[in-house]
Amino acid sequence: MAGIEEKLKEYYSSKSLSDEKADLLLEGKKQAKQPLRFYGMIAASIIFAVIMINVFSNYSERSLEMSVVKEIAMNHNKRLAVEYNSSNLNDLGEKLTKLDFKLTDAGPEISGKYKILGGRYCSIQGNLAAQLKIQDKESKKIETLYISELNPELDRIKPTNTDFDGVNIRIWKDNGLIYGKASDI
Repeated sequence: MAGIEEKLKEYYSSKSLSDEKADLLLEGKKQAKQPLRFYGMIAASIIFAVIMINVFSNYSERSLEMSVVKEIAMNHNKRLAVEYNSSNLNDLGEKLTKLDFKLTDAGPEISGKYKILGGRYCSIQGNLAAQLKIQDKESKKIETLYISELNPELDRIKPTNTDFDGVNIRIWKDNGLIYGKASDI
């Protein structure tokens, strides 16, 4: 067997690849890498596009939320008088006939803690809303409660509690309605 190994070594040692064949093999190796680079660039572009869409979507939602916060703060700071005096939510709902929704109890935190003083129409991002003056039963502080029907645009807003322009604003959603409560800081 040792003789065969030596003969094989001699045979293959005497052989060499011509420069032309070596160049062709190297060129084929380079061409094989080209599709990998191409597909890698496509994958990177797709990932970048997905990230940018996600960033833009989050920015758009945050921008809408800030627009609503600014609108609520501006309306609260105007301190407009109520158009309809009533301490009863059902009675007030009957007076605000243009609303496409029924005024409902905004939850135990509002009905238990606040006295309703009256209301008027307003809008949130062009959507008709009720603007109610409420009074904290304990502190006697006057606050404003905004209630509007959810539409696809307003439904994108996430619940928030933030301060803007001297006003604390809390936004939440419940039973197809969006609420915004504004109080002086």
